[in-house]
Amino acid sequence: MKNNKAEDKLLKMQDSVLNTIKSSRQHLLSENNSKEYIHNIRVDIKHLRAWLRLTKRKSGGLDWKKIDRRLSDCAKELGSIRDNQVMITTLDFLYSNSKTKEDQAAIIFIKNQLACNPTKPKNIPEKLKNELLTLLKDFEEKYTDIKSISELKAGFKYSINKCEFLARNVFLNTSSNKDIHKLRKWIKNLYYQTEYISKAFHVSKKLRTRMHKLGNMLGNVHDLIIIKDRLDSLEENYFINVACSLIDENIALIVKSSAPVYKKLFNSPRLKSIF
Repeated sequence: MKNNKAEDKLLKMQDSVLNTIKSSRQHLLSENNSKEYIHNIRVDIKHLRAWLRLTKRKSGGLDWKKIDRRLSDCAKELGSIRDNQVMITTLDFLYSNSKTKEDQAAIIFIKNQLACNPTKPKNIPEKLKNELLTLLKDFEEKYTDIKSISELKAGFKYSINKCEFLARNVFLNTSSNKDIHKLRKWIKNLYYQTEYISKAFHVSKKLRTRMHKLGNMLGNVHDLIIIKDRLDSLEENYFINVACSLIDENIALIVKSSAPVYKKLFNSPRLKSIF
């Protein structure tokens, strides 16, 4: 009876990842040209990569890492397509949070310098779309099975440990932008993993809400870093220096604000007692 119950749980989770693949395939074939189109496909990819880390780390050998790398490359290519929209949204956020006219003038200046103007969302190149469709087919055939609940426990524990290791650098030491970026990715990974796990096991809604909030806060930092990296390619002047200072202030503020959210999430006994 226990084995049947365990098998039922694993099948529920497997159905969930099959639904992710189905949804992603529909997104790719929809020919939708909205600004959410590329975002939705990138989220699908993140779900699938989180699944691989949850179910294949213990028994999947090295094979799963190949498709993970290919999915990562596709996500990066999609990200470059939507960078302009990300910069517009981020600069609008900075402008609305500016305290002085000088700061606002600096934001307007760099918006013009970076040519951040609303544009019609770009279509995904046909070659990239076909690559993703091939990957989805391959994923469906080879990577949706789950060996055991112990494999899930191992994958989930690894994700938690990875987040805790990276968080020490971000919140306790002098962190780099690279550290923040890595922590953001692993928090998102944990969030998507709990989405699959919740199909078969109880996962506190409060936990998932905190994961989502923390992921979004660190995502805002990542978007600010994208802007700053672009500014580094421009010739230095007064307005760029003002804008860089404003970006640094906002990054520090968001990281400081995210620390209590992280502590509440990872100090919760519910996180490590899901299984």
